[in-house]
Amino acid sequence: MTLHPTFDTDAKIRGIEAAFPAAEFAERQARARAAITASGHEALIVTGPETIYWLTGRQTAGYFAFQALVLPADGEPVLLVRQLELFGTLANTYLPDIVAYQDADNPAEALVDLLRQRGIANPAIELAGWFLSPKLAAEISERLGVASLIDGSQILPSLRMIKSAAELEAIRHAARYAEAGMIAGIEACVIGADENAVAADMLHAATRAGSEVMAMEPLVSSGPRSGLPHMTWRRRVLEAGDPLFLELAGSHARYHAALMRTVWMGVPPDEAQRMMDCALRALDAALAEIRPGVLVPMCMIRRRQSSMAPAIRPPSASASAIPWALPSRRTGARGQSSASSPMSPASSSRAWSSICLQHCAAMANGPSALRKR
Repeated sequence: MTLHPTFDTDAKIRGIEAAFPAAEFAERQARARAAITASGHEALIVTGPETIYWLTGRQTAGYFAFQALVLPADGEPVLLVRQLELFGTLANTYLPDIVAYQDADNPAEALVDLLRQRGIANPAIELAGWFLSPKLAAEISERLGVASLIDGSQILPSLRMIKSAAELEAIRHAARYAEAGMIAGIEACVIGADENAVAADMLHAATRAGSEVMAMEPLVSSGPRSGLPHMTWRRRVLEAGDPLFLELAGSHARYHAALMRTVWMGVPPDEAQRMMDCALRALDAALAEIRPGVLVPMCMIRRRQSSMAPAIRPPSASASAIPWALPSRRTGARGQSSASSPMSPASSSRAWSSICLQHCAAMANGPSALRKR
């Protein structure tokens, strides 16, 4: 088949949309090549969009189309993408070697032809990539003339766990965007408004604060829907006594930071407040244990021990249709609509969102984020 390599005139747009400096990606690629060498393979075919992004900066809303980064243990990488994606790939990466296939082409054939052109006979491949189906993997194996493909899915993930200074800064930016969106969402929770209005304010504020498109839409569910997982807004009108679940991630350079909040239209019932007290006690215990060198099971043990301790709830307050933004046990005051109040929904969100900013470096090894999920 005919592969379509990058032509010289495209150098003018190379890297103009890159999320990080070229040196950042060069350092990541160098560590990846060292890991491939240590694993004993001549090359690794990277298929997961998130790993390709980490290595090259390649990003697109069309990540579902087959793409593959061929990374030799000794040599420069070459990226295979759909023809439609070529110019976006040029703009987002500093790669000098990008090859495209047409929509009518067979991606398996395109990849194998590329490998043969580069003299790579038996590479490892990231079989865990989201868009590498078993059928496509089997066809690649057959065209390569090997009984089975070598799974290299475990080679690179550990390299991504420790974040660089540039990555941590991106996560901090994302946390600030999420904070802005959550504050707006809480303030939009008024009787008579609907879930769509809350979601719209969350998205608007996070985007105005600087967020890019998120890997997942905000979650907004109220009343009887609030206990259902992963529900999105559905025009339901907010009523007195409703609980709401809000979740939002901010995104910066594809790194994400997420916030979740429980809001109550009025004073929450005792059972809900006790559950929140218990959850916050466990969260505080876990955060107190998170530091380099601590095993994850120890954090879990501390969290369980703390959550089993008697909960101390704040003094009761008179019923109101003003939304409570749980948590609220720091001061014991009822949530107010004024942002200047010590325990207003906005200030509560700001206070607890700051945990995300303060601890984002320690928590960076979790997803998509910073995701995306």
